Amino acid sequence: MTPFNQANKPVYTKMAKKFEALQSTERVIVPEALTGFLNHGILPFTGRSREIEMLVQFWHQAPDEQGLQAALVLGEAGMGKSRVIDELIPHITHNGGIVLRVKLFTGSTLSLAQLLAKAIRTNLGVRTLLAGHVEDTIGSVTTALQRLVKLRPALLVIEDIHWLPAELLMELAGFLEGMSQEYLRVVFLARPVVFDARGIIERYLTTEIAMKGLNAEEVEALWERLFISRGEEECIRVLHEISGGNPLALRSALRGAVHSKLIGIESMGGSRWKVLCPLPVLKSNISRFVEVLSDGLAAHLTSQELDSARQLAALGEIISPEAAAIMIDNSKLVIEQLIHKGILVPVLSVSLEIEKEFEQSAYGFTHTLLHRHLLKQSSGSSVQLMRILAENIPIHSIQLFEQLQGVSLEQIPNDSIAAAFDNWVKRPPDIWVSHGSQAAVVVLDTLKWLLDAAPSTVANVRYREIYLRLTTLMLAHMKSGLQDCQGEARRYAELTANPTTVEEAQQYLYGCSYMMCIEGEQTGKIPIYWWNEWQKSIEKFPAWKGSIEYMVIYASMLHSTLLLTGDFALLRANEDEIMKLIFDESYPAEFREQIILHLSAQYFNMFENDREYKHRLQLIQLYEKNIKNKEWANVMFVRNYMPFLFSTGQFGDFQKLLKSTIPLLVSHQLNRGQNQWSYWAKLSDSAFGIPIQSASHAAEPYRTSEHIFPSAQHRLAKDTVLFSILLDEYQWARQYMHQHEIELSELDLSAQILILLAEDQVEKIPAIEFSRHLDGLFRQLCQVFSANADIATVADHFSKIYILTAKRFAKIRARGNSGLEVSLTLGGTPQYR
Repeated sequence: MTPFNQANKPVYTKMAKKFEALQSTERVIVPEALTGFLNHGILPFTGRSREIEMLVQFWHQAPDEQGLQAALVLGEAGMGKSRVIDELIPHITHNGGIVLRVKLFTGSTLSLAQLLAKAIRTNLGVRTLLAGHVEDTIGSVTTALQRLVKLRPALLVIEDIHWLPAELLMELAGFLEGMSQEYLRVVFLARPVVFDARGIIERYLTTEIAMKGLNAEEVEALWERLFISRGEEECIRVLHEISGGNPLALRSALRGAVHSKLIGIESMGGSRWKVLCPLPVLKSNISRFVEVLSDGLAAHLTSQELDSARQLAALGEIISPEAAAIMIDNSKLVIEQLIHKGILVPVLSVSLEIEKEFEQSAYGFTHTLLHRHLLKQSSGSSVQLMRILAENIPIHSIQLFEQLQGVSLEQIPNDSIAAAFDNWVKRPPDIWVSHGSQAAVVVLDTLKWLLDAAPSTVANVRYREIYLRLTTLMLAHMKSGLQDCQGEARRYAELTANPTTVEEAQQYLYGCSYMMCIEGEQTGKIPIYWWNEWQKSIEKFPAWKGSIEYMVIYASMLHSTLLLTGDFALLRANEDEIMKLIFDESYPAEFREQIILHLSAQYFNMFENDREYKHRLQLIQLYEKNIKNKEWANVMFVRNYMPFLFSTGQFGDFQKLLKSTIPLLVSHQLNRGQNQWSYWAKLSDSAFGIPIQSASHAAEPYRTSEHIFPSAQHRLAKDTVLFSILLDEYQWARQYMHQHEIELSELDLSAQILILLAEDQVEKIPAIEFSRHLDGLFRQLCQVFSANADIATVADHFSKIYILTAKRFAKIRARGNSGLEVSLTLGGTPQYR
């Protein structure tokens, strides 16, 4: 755990004393309270001293071994959760602390990493302390906050955590894990409902606050602070009874009563506010105001402001200024007015438009109930909504797509319909990754409806249908896996067969790629038919070979085929071609960079001789040079570099890299890879003095995780055998093999060779079958044996591959003739520039 910065101790002590003085007092109320309520709907802060006190105690707890600690504030809508944070923030910031605050919204599935990164970038206090740009990744955010908490005490507030979609749960888990050893306080706000994120934050919770409605005495205090006069007892009782003490309901009731002149100044020239109607009339009206709470939220708007708010509601709970400018006239002025009147508020959000970074502010409705109420009365024009889709305007919610489905298209220009379709048809797979499945499916459904509803008005319908079918295929794959989308893939391949243009060939190659993956998974072999179809299309349209689109499909097909079949033959067969694309400067630099990032990593752990090994080191350096803050490329690098470190015995570096990249792996939901590498990491503890029995026992939960397929669990068990042999734990390895029913012939070639060496059965090594390209290193050993080389030479060569074999081979060398030298004959080496 990162040690607590003692330099900050005076800051915490000073803040603690000031907060202790605050615990028994309320805010000083000034005459502006009534003005603020009439103009902005802001009630005096009343009756929340208990919540403030508990958050203060949570904030200035002394650092301990727990590292990160979290508080959860639960309350129904309108209970004032956000208001409590509003009141807490000035006291923290005025006493040396830094507060970062983000808010989640329903219907606008977000990237948590991007929200947190923007919160850091837009906080002036943080910018003065941290140098460098914070990227929209969990890794970058975690690194920035780790530096920040060493400089200043920090509080992170995440509002409405119950809206966090299932797709981002692992992103949250990765962030919390990355900060788990740091002195950071996190406050989560949520409604008292069952929400998925609760299980993730539970381990960090030290404080939980359940906010209730105000009691009668607190309602009376609120009246006194608002109207600077004592409220009538029956009036207070009615307010409390009908509202249940909910501050939002109280605000709605009081604003409605004042607006209806049921509450006002008792006489001309007077200053005392009181009830101006009989109590039964007040009671019936307050009941009505509370029942139509959403109406009360907008009761203070002029008719023009109300109409504008209704039009903006069609865009979703979060809107961009660019979209607002299309929906309403004088949008900038109207938004300012709606902010002034408490209808909108500036927010940090992530647009569905992911090809660009839109730095302009976004605005959110202050309450979900308010947005839903306005949406029911929305008069948003379908012409304007379609124009927003057609013009590449930032959109923060799927609401717009839902609003469009089923509307009449008669008044919408054909060009606008076509442009909207083309603008969004390729995006659902990316939206699935960045914003979740719900958003992607809604967009796809809208596109399907659009093509069905307006086929005669959209030119080149077949071309657009092909793109739509491809998008449907991709989402089916993402949702259910390869085999469940087999029918869709075959239909797509048939639809795009016999291409006559480069554009058609591109679509057909997508179909070939999918069919190769599906049949490869079914048979475990490389589907030659679809590979030949791919080759014929490329020969027919060679100009397309240097395009980014070609490279993406090519890389995806090779990588997927390798994963699904376990056969390296296709990668090996294409190695010279790929290396030529990488090093041939006649190809555009951008294209070569993409080849490096998408394909070269597949070769990191594929080498059969010293020359290839050195070339892989060159590829690794080249890849690192070209990552350039691309998180997906960083993930690709880690996924391939980790096995390289492990297989070459660099276990210290392996463990360091794994620890530093766990948040990255978790945020990308690489549960299988994370568990596999965590297993290896625990197992490799045996290289540093931990008994193999203890290391294996600690690693076992990772091997048997639900995220690891049964076949992979068995393979990891065989890795354990190899490790124990490398550590000269032959007897324990034999016991482990018996326990897990592992036959010698099942083991990887390296383990078989080591066991035969340990048992002095050298003569059996040449008889071992070689079935995989990765066995090439060990094939060389057999070549050496065939050349009647002595065992010491073989052992020396083998020890260069596996660092941990030094102890084992020291004994082997003692039995051989160390004076004989044999040079290895290496053949079939690809020629690289």
